[in-house]
Amino acid sequence: MKRISEIKNLLVNENDDFKIALKSLNSSGKKICLVVNSDTRLIGIITDGDIRRNLLKKKTKLKCGFISSKTYLSTRLDYISDSLLIKAKKKLVKDIPIIDKFGKLIGIHFLSENFERILDTPLVIMAGGLGKRLRPLTLKKPKPLMNVGGSLLLDEIIKNAQNSGIKKIYISVNYLKDKIFKHIKKMKYNNLEIIFLKEKKPLGTAGALKQLYKMKEENFIITNGDVFTGLNFLEVLKNHKKQKNQITICAKEKIDQIKYGVLKFKKNNLLDIKEKPLNKYYINAGIYVINKDVFKNIKTNQKIDMPELIKKVMDKKKKIGCHLIKEFWIDIGNKSDLEIAKEIFKNDK
Repeated sequence: MKRISEIKNLLVNENDDFKIALKSLNSSGKKICLVVNSDTRLIGIITDGDIRRNLLKKKTKLKCGFISSKTYLSTRLDYISDSLLIKAKKKLVKDIPIIDKFGKLIGIHFLSENFERILDTPLVIMAGGLGKRLRPLTLKKPKPLMNVGGSLLLDEIIKNAQNSGIKKIYISVNYLKDKIFKHIKKMKYNNLEIIFLKEKKPLGTAGALKQLYKMKEENFIITNGDVFTGLNFLEVLKNHKKQKNQITICAKEKIDQIKYGVLKFKKNNLLDIKEKPLNKYYINAGIYVINKDVFKNIKTNQKIDMPELIKKVMDKKKKIGCHLIKEFWIDIGNKSDLEIAKEIFKNDK
């Protein structure tokens, strides 16, 4: 993201002559001008194509506000979510203005470095769980093959990974694994390498990761097979490497309202009273970036869950960081959340 103070050379006023915009395009090296009014409210954008079209019409005395395009992709997000990147790719847009709720310009995302990105870090989908909380729905199919709004959760996770530039995916399997094998074979994913990590017995939420220790990659993005997110994998990977973490845990903010009035007192004397206050906290989102050295803490065929593995690394004083997910995130681990996910996916089609 570039803030407005960093892109003043891209700004033109709606009443400026179009030649000012032409000068900006030539001098900035960018392919976009941002047209604002006196209050910095975004009026439109100008590309060299807009100028050429007007010159072909032999219109040479035009204001920037008149020739600017009013149909453009903008966002209020100060980060590049994968869902935003997907929209930009569909519309072939490489520059996205950032505005506030009043339409005032805040900055811009230049997406050129994200458009053709390829992540050399693979995604690992933990898909071997029994799905007990979703029974009887999971008696005949594993959780990742649950239908969410017309498509399967596993397919949505894989498509999101592909849109993020991931070219290699590991899938850990155990429960009803043949159904997952069959589905992946049927889908015939192009330009994507899929490797299965087969568990001979249930190994918990982390045991199968031992098989990754012998792989060539240095880091792995791990996701539970029952969560879906618009997380910007590139951003979390950059932070993981920059902070030199052994493990980066993705966190999601949750806010619940306590249904009672809450008292604070000391020695039977009331200090404060709050009526049904909000309780804000952060949960483990079931998504991680993990350095392969961490897998040395897992024994072959050991049943171990992720919290236990993380505590082992903490005990050794290794660096563990957290990354706050600002993007969309949902868990389908129970029936009520599955129904919510179905509604979200249905409305997003």
